[in-house]
Amino acid sequence: MKSLQFGYGDHKLYGVYHFPLSTNSKQKSILICSSVGPEFINTYRLLRNLGEQLAKSGHHVFRFDWYGCGDSWGESTDISISHWITDLRWAAEELINLSGNQVFSVIGLKLGAAIAWCSLKDWANLSSFILWDPIIIGSEWMNQMQALHSKYLAKSPESRRFSSDEEILGFPLPVSVRNEICSLDISSLPPPLSQKIHLLYSGDSKEYEAFCKSVNFPITMEHLDIPEVWISSLLSNHIVMSHPAINSIVGYFNRE
Repeated sequence: MKSLQFGYGDHKLYGVYHFPLSTNSKQKSILICSSVGPEFINTYRLLRNLGEQLAKSGHHVFRFDWYGCGDSWGESTDISISHWITDLRWAAEELINLSGNQVFSVIGLKLGAAIAWCSLKDWANLSSFILWDPIIIGSEWMNQMQALHSKYLAKSPESRRFSSDEEILGFPLPVSVRNEICSLDISSLPPPLSQKIHLLYSGDSKEYEAFCKSVNFPITMEHLDIPEVWISSLLSNHIVMSHPAINSIVGYFNRE
């Protein structure tokens, strides 16, 4: 595992390269795209473990922190969806340079899946794309986050209650970014130029079934028989760990 900085000028990003730890005839180069805000923190260890397991199976893996998040440069006032779309493209280029493979795959979790969908529409060298509990309609995710924020404040001592339009659950999220997220609806956008698209979901299938029908591309779906822990983990501040999900994703790439 190798930590590094990449990007251009004052737009520096933090990345982690997991190099292959075994030989695999089906070796892939895989880019992992996290969610943002509180979901970024609560799933950080999960995605790190996913990267480690994929590397143990013989794959090149690259993870990164979005601009203004984690260990990447940038202030919360500078973040935007357009910045994050650029981040993903730079991360893909970094993975290609590190692995030596021109063809790559992408795993996008929650809002990271939506950002990837927006960013990858003209990448002809995308082999496969895994959407993991993706955010289809940004306004619905934003409403859900706002409801969780209200519950969080209600449970806090009155002396410690502080609410701002610029944050969600203690994480900076400027109004401009909220508006960008609320305008997202990936079902209205053309699919990425990927050979395969696979959707993993742990909750209700209805929204995702409707999404797959609306997209002019054959998307395979797989239900993860695990609790939908994203919401409960945010309220309890628990770290999300899901070995069945990791096993499913590793198995997918080893079979592909």
